[in-house]
Amino acid sequence: MDRSCGACTLCCTAMAVPELGKPNGVECEHLTPTGCGIYEERPESCRRFVCSWLDGVGDTSVRPDRVGAVMTVEDGGLGDDGMALVLYTKVGDESYKKSEYLSKIAYRVFERGAGVVVVSGDDKTYYSKEGSKFAKAVHNV
Repeated sequence: MDRSCGACTLCCTAMAVPELGKPNGVECEHLTPTGCGIYEERPESCRRFVCSWLDGVGDTSVRPDRVGAVMTVEDGGLGDDGMALVLYTKVGDESYKKSEYLSKIAYRVFERGAGVVVVSGDDKTYYSKEGSKFAKAVHNV
Protein backbone atom coordinates (compact mmCIF):
# COMPACT_ATOMS: atom_id res chain seq x y z
CA MET A 1 0.00 0.00 0.00
CA ASP A 2 1.61 3.21 -1.15
CA ARG A 3 0.45 6.26 0.80
CA SER A 4 1.69 9.79 1.10
CA CYS A 5 0.92 12.62 3.49
CA GLY A 6 -0.78 14.68 0.80
CA ALA A 7 -2.37 17.71 2.45
CA CYS A 8 -1.94 16.26 5.94
CA THR A 9 0.63 18.02 8.14
CA LEU A 10 -1.01 17.33 11.50
CA CYS A 11 2.10 15.69 12.97
CA CYS A 12 4.00 18.92 12.27
CA THR A 13 1.73 20.71 14.75
CA ALA A 14 0.43 18.08 17.14
CA MET A 15 3.73 16.38 17.99
CA ALA A 16 6.85 17.65 19.76
CA VAL A 17 10.22 17.88 18.01
CA PRO A 18 12.80 17.93 20.84
CA GLU A 19 15.74 18.81 18.57
CA LEU A 20 13.96 22.04 17.59
CA GLY A 21 12.61 22.80 21.06
CA LYS A 22 9.11 22.47 19.57
CA PRO A 23 6.48 21.32 22.07
CA ASN A 24 3.34 19.29 21.36
CA GLY A 25 0.51 21.35 19.88
CA VAL A 26 2.61 24.15 18.40
CA GLU A 27 3.01 24.51 14.65
CA CYS A 28 6.57 23.82 13.52
CA GLU A 29 8.43 26.89 12.36
CA HIS A 30 9.56 24.94 9.29
CA LEU A 31 6.05 24.03 8.13
CA THR A 32 5.22 25.59 4.78
CA PRO A 33 2.01 25.47 2.71
CA THR A 34 3.52 22.54 0.80
CA GLY A 35 4.90 20.59 3.78
CA CYS A 36 8.21 20.48 5.63
CA GLY A 37 10.58 23.24 4.59
CA ILE A 38 13.61 21.27 5.84
CA TYR A 39 12.48 17.78 4.86
CA GLU A 40 15.91 16.66 3.57
CA GLU A 41 17.58 17.95 6.77
CA ARG A 42 14.71 17.23 9.20
CA PRO A 43 15.60 16.18 12.76
CA GLU A 44 16.07 12.56 13.77
CA SER A 45 12.79 12.41 15.72
CA CYS A 46 10.91 13.40 12.55
CA ARG A 47 12.84 10.82 10.52
CA ARG A 48 12.08 8.04 13.04
CA PHE A 49 8.38 8.82 13.44
CA VAL A 50 6.10 6.32 11.74
CA CYS A 51 2.56 7.56 11.17
CA SER A 52 0.16 4.65 11.67
CA TRP A 53 -2.00 5.84 8.79
CA LEU A 54 0.99 6.06 6.41
CA ASP A 55 1.91 2.58 7.62
CA GLY A 56 -1.43 1.26 6.35
CA VAL A 57 -3.78 1.55 9.34
CA GLY A 58 -7.29 2.50 8.25
CA ASP A 59 -8.54 3.63 4.87
CA THR A 60 -8.13 6.99 3.17
CA SER A 61 -11.09 8.45 5.04
CA VAL A 62 -9.23 8.25 8.37
CA ARG A 63 -6.08 10.16 7.42
CA PRO A 64 -4.98 12.09 10.55
CA ASP A 65 -6.13 15.49 9.35
CA ARG A 66 -9.57 14.00 8.60
CA VAL A 67 -10.07 12.49 12.08
CA GLY A 68 -8.23 15.20 14.03
CA ALA A 69 -5.52 13.01 15.56
CA VAL A 70 -2.17 11.47 14.70
CA MET A 71 -2.36 7.87 15.90
CA THR A 72 0.69 5.97 17.15
CA VAL A 73 1.42 3.06 19.46
CA GLU A 74 4.07 3.81 22.06
CA ASP A 75 4.91 3.64 25.74
CA GLY A 76 2.06 5.53 27.32
CA GLY A 77 3.39 5.24 30.87
CA LEU A 78 0.49 2.98 31.83
CA GLY A 79 2.20 0.37 33.99
CA ASP A 80 4.38 -2.68 33.38
CA ASP A 81 3.44 -3.32 29.76
CA GLY A 82 2.94 0.41 29.22
CA MET A 83 2.02 0.24 25.54
CA ALA A 84 -0.83 2.51 24.58
CA LEU A 85 -2.61 3.96 21.61
CA VAL A 86 -1.52 7.61 21.64
CA LEU A 87 -3.57 10.25 19.85
CA TYR A 88 -1.79 13.57 19.26
CA THR A 89 -4.14 16.48 18.56
CA LYS A 90 -3.95 20.21 17.98
CA VAL A 91 -4.58 22.29 21.08
CA GLY A 92 -8.26 23.20 21.24
CA ASP A 93 -9.24 20.87 18.40
CA GLU A 94 -11.59 18.19 19.64
CA SER A 95 -12.72 16.98 16.22
CA TYR A 96 -11.25 13.56 17.06
CA LYS A 97 -14.20 13.11 19.42
CA LYS A 98 -16.49 12.85 16.38
CA SER A 99 -14.55 9.96 14.85
CA GLU A 100 -16.43 6.68 14.98
CA TYR A 101 -13.23 5.04 13.68
CA LEU A 102 -11.15 6.24 16.66
CA SER A 103 -13.88 5.14 19.05
CA LYS A 104 -13.86 1.62 17.58
CA ILE A 105 -10.05 1.48 17.71
CA ALA A 106 -10.14 2.56 21.38
CA TYR A 107 -12.50 -0.31 22.20
CA ARG A 108 -10.16 -2.78 20.49
CA VAL A 109 -7.23 -1.39 22.47
CA PHE A 110 -9.15 -1.73 25.74
CA GLU A 111 -10.12 -5.31 24.91
CA ARG A 112 -6.42 -6.13 24.58
CA GLY A 113 -5.75 -4.67 28.03
CA ALA A 114 -3.94 -1.56 26.82
CA GLY A 115 -4.87 2.09 27.24
CA VAL A 116 -5.38 5.24 25.21
CA VAL A 117 -3.57 8.53 25.79
CA VAL A 118 -4.81 11.75 24.18
CA VAL A 119 -2.06 14.39 23.98
CA SER A 120 -3.06 17.98 23.30
CA GLY A 121 -0.20 20.38 23.89
CA ASP A 122 0.92 19.92 27.51
CA ASP A 123 -2.27 18.08 28.46
CA LYS A 124 -2.45 14.29 28.54
CA THR A 125 -5.64 12.38 29.23
CA TYR A 126 -5.32 8.69 30.06
CA TYR A 127 -8.09 6.17 29.39
CA SER A 128 -8.21 2.50 30.31
CA LYS A 129 -10.83 -0.23 30.12
CA GLU A 130 -11.68 0.00 33.81
CA GLY A 131 -14.16 2.81 34.19
CA SER A 132 -13.27 4.33 30.84
CA LYS A 133 -15.78 6.54 29.16
CA PHE A 134 -13.57 7.05 26.10
CA ALA A 135 -16.11 5.94 23.53
CA LYS A 136 -18.87 7.93 25.17
CA ALA A 137 -16.62 10.99 25.41
CA VAL A 138 -15.45 10.50 21.86
CA HIS A 139 -18.53 9.37 19.98
CA ASN A 140 -21.49 8.89 22.29
CA VAL A 141 -21.45 5.16 21.59
